[in-house]
Amino acid sequence: MPKKAKEELERLPDDPQMRFVDAQPEWWEDLWKGMPEFRQNDCEPYRSILVHFNDERDMKAFSDLVGQKLTTDTKYLWFPRQAVDSIVTKRWIDSGSEKGGMIQEPPPFQSEPEDEVLF
Repeated sequence: MPKKAKEELERLPDDPQMRFVDAQPEWWEDLWKGMPEFRQNDCEPYRSILVHFNDERDMKAFSDLVGQKLTTDTKYLWFPRQAVDSIVTKRWIDSGSEKGGMIQEPPPFQSEPEDEVLF
């Protein structure tokens, strides 16, 4: 075992499970230096509920009440209505500079685009 790894291992807490941790740096750690911090926003709903309908007429009344189209295939909806951001429409463009690339919309398809997906 390399000396540096052995020293790191000796500094670990006296937990037998920690002895299995590899004390050597990962291959990517040098490449990761200077990268911007990643923050993931919480996209979970505040609250979710199940709604049951006795018949199609009741479902239509609820659809009118919330102002959103419901079908027998509808699995969920957001209230109020929200646009869903799809990562399928994005791609990473490498700028070749030290600062890296950027996320960009791809060029439009040749066929006609579908309407914006709303739930």
